[in-house]
Amino acid sequence: MRIRHLIEEFNDGLERICRHVFNIRHQYSQIRSLKQNLGADKALIHMDFSENFSCQYHQEVQSVHFGSSHNQATLHTVMLYTSAGSTPICTISDSVRKDPAAIWCHLNPILMFIKETFPEIKSLHFLSDGPSTQYKNRTNFAMFSKKIYDMGFMEASWNFLETSHGKGAPDGIGAVIKRTADRLISEKTDIPNSRILFENLNTITSIKLFFINSDDIIDEPLYNDIVAVKGTLKIHQLITTKFGEILFRDVSCFCQGVHCDCYQPSRIQILKSPDEIGEHTAETNDSPSKDNSNSDTNKDDIVVSPELVGQLCVVEYEGKF
Repeated sequence: MRIRHLIEEFNDGLERICRHVFNIRHQYSQIRSLKQNLGADKALIHMDFSENFSCQYHQEVQSVHFGSSHNQATLHTVMLYTSAGSTPICTISDSVRKDPAAIWCHLNPILMFIKETFPEIKSLHFLSDGPSTQYKNRTNFAMFSKKIYDMGFMEASWNFLETSHGKGAPDGIGAVIKRTADRLISEKTDIPNSRILFENLNTITSIKLFFINSDDIIDEPLYNDIVAVKGTLKIHQLITTKFGEILFRDVSCFCQGVHCDCYQPSRIQILKSPDEIGEHTAETNDSPSKDNSNSDTNKDDIVVSPELVGQLCVVEYEGKF
């Protein structure tokens, strides 16, 4: 009985490690091939959150030095690859949020930079590691299927490196930012917050910097009710060629750009179409005026909208509550 149990455990472990090694090699191979064959209309965005930078003064009293009163600066590092070369980018924020809403707020200025600097680019390929609280979750999948088209791009893929094997160029960018900031502090420059960090670094580094204000990170109600994506943790590639729709599969493939059917991709409509979203918004906005035009008894009626679902309410029926 013990030997049989040992054999079963060994076979299960062997299967997992073989799949893990295959995913590592396959993802690296596909991304390497993508980099080498980037057309003028394509860009690869390799990104990662660096460890927060602890803002400091050149000289600090004991209570500040050993206390927890240092402001934290969030660093989202990106290496942008195009047919023209590579561009290191870092967005700095005073918000410590790293959820999908924050991620796309960090990405917005980068996508605008791409549109302005490389107007010929229509297809984007994102590359990141796969933490479930940041990049690999259904909220980010839904935002991915919408934001791309909001910015004027035609198609995109999001590729995830295998677990514990996501190191790359963005880590080097984060290291340069922190080392430069530490050098400034040692040279008697005070960096008490993320805004001062950005202003001091922006004049001396070749890394392109953007500042993200915490007030710009907004949670949109549109993403509160999203279809679940089965097998999220196993996904290594997302593809969108249509608003609100994603294809996903266990590993990446670029043999025909984003239009290949290798490795049995699954398709899901994760968001409503723009017309449906517009119709729903119009109906919600028009309902009160329509009710008011019918009779005075309806002027206090409440229009049931998605944000009211799950809330407590008081109902009056035939003069009784």
